[in-house]
Amino acid sequence: MNYSSTSFIFPLSFFTYDSLILLDLRFDLAVIAKFIIPNTIYFPNLKILRLESLQFLNEITSTRKFFSNCPILEKLSLTFCDIFERLRIGHPTLKHLAITYCGFTESTVEIDAPILLTISYTGEPATDFLLGSFPSLVEATVNLNIQDFEEYDDPNKVFVKIFEELSSEKLLKICADSFLSVKITCVEDEDCWSLDPKCLPPHLKVIKFKIFEGHSMELNAINLFLKYVQFLECVTIVASLRLFEDHLEQNSVIKQLLMFPKPPNCVVKFLTSSSDT
Repeated sequence: MNYSSTSFIFPLSFFTYDSLILLDLRFDLAVIAKFIIPNTIYFPNLKILRLESLQFLNEITSTRKFFSNCPILEKLSLTFCDIFERLRIGHPTLKHLAITYCGFTESTVEIDAPILLTISYTGEPATDFLLGSFPSLVEATVNLNIQDFEEYDDPNKVFVKIFEELSSEKLLKICADSFLSVKITCVEDEDCWSLDPKCLPPHLKVIKFKIFEGHSMELNAINLFLKYVQFLECVTIVASLRLFEDHLEQNSVIKQLLMFPKPPNCVVKFLTSSSDT
């Protein structure tokens, strides 16, 4: 939809379609559309919900109302949506969740979905995350982008909390830019992020680093994973385009990687390809 100054009103009957299975609601990216949820909303057969460029009015109650009145919802995607208070996604049937470039200024994201299989988060982090238990989680993709550090008291805590609370997944994908958003120096430094051997994720077997630049912070992060996560079977590192074209730096990075200790059955793959394979 092209959103303008003229309000667009959905007929109330739209919000109670019994046969609706997929709802893909997108507004013009130029303006975030203010969306009011009616009291009569109910989609009993909706399984897939995609929302783009929306701002919920009275968002704490309206988002909760929207999601809870889709009783068999399985897939939820939020893209370029603005949330200024709290986003609560509590749903017993949700299996796939994607949050992409949403605005969470001074807000909290709360997710409680016990049978969630995949979760993807891309963009600037919220002020805080309250994440429930995800015993069925198979894949998590995290790509944090912190451009203005002054908005966050401690960006380290945000990143570490997300990682620790998603540590039960079987496949973890973390873009290299996420590590550049936090201060990671060395294991002995009190200010650095390090893995607690007492809280090792028991199911973490595969890690993939994408857009790898070869910076010291990224190398230190890989060293921490290889040193402390003893159940790792494969670590894949995909070089960025810049590193892909710099053969001398490639050799230097590979030499450092070969010196890192690793679990006996772990294979480290360094891909000099810009494609994510």
